[in-house]
Amino acid sequence: TVIILSGLNAQISLTYKQHALTPDQSNPMIITEFQEPGNGGMNQKWDFGSLKFLKDFEGNVEDAVYSDYSTHFPNSNVELIEFKNRFYFNLSETKLEQTGYASQNGSVIIKYDHPFVKMKYPFTYGDAYNGKFSGTYEVSNRVAKIDGDYTVESDGYGKLVLPNGQVIRNTLRVKETKTYDRVYENRTDRI
Repeated sequence: TVIILSGLNAQISLTYKQHALTPDQSNPMIITEFQEPGNGGMNQKWDFGSLKFLKDFEGNVEDAVYSDYSTHFPNSNVELIEFKNRFYFNLSETKLEQTGYASQNGSVIIKYDHPFVKMKYPFTYGDAYNGKFSGTYEVSNRVAKIDGDYTVESDGYGKLVLPNGQVIRNTLRVKETKTYDRVYENRTDRI
């Protein structure tokens, strides 16, 4: 389970215009120690005041057509680069679908023939969707088939307290759960 906390303005809604991964932008983030995310629900207070920061890093969002791996992901229009790993998406005004992944040296390539939807726009408290995804996982000249299920839900909103004393009101919590089977010849790994 992955929990993402997103600070918002006066409205509690993720929108394409304000929150989409659009090309030619940076995506600053901070790696932290793990802390339990707390409860979902209305008018929550998520206190991360004692959260330990480990490292700042910045991802970059680019137009996928210019990517070194663009031929692997012809249905992608956005590439997110983090630690030299590349995540590929098809972005529209209504949704963000993940279409693939390439490790920093290209030794691992994941191609989704049926992508999973990372986000739908707009997305507000109480919204949820689920689906299936499938594709191939290529590593060391071996190809595995992957089939999985995902659920994305907005299960809480409220106030987020950060270690620097900053308080972000009108925060929407989005929870993504994903499981899949990776099948190599006679072996299946449940992930």
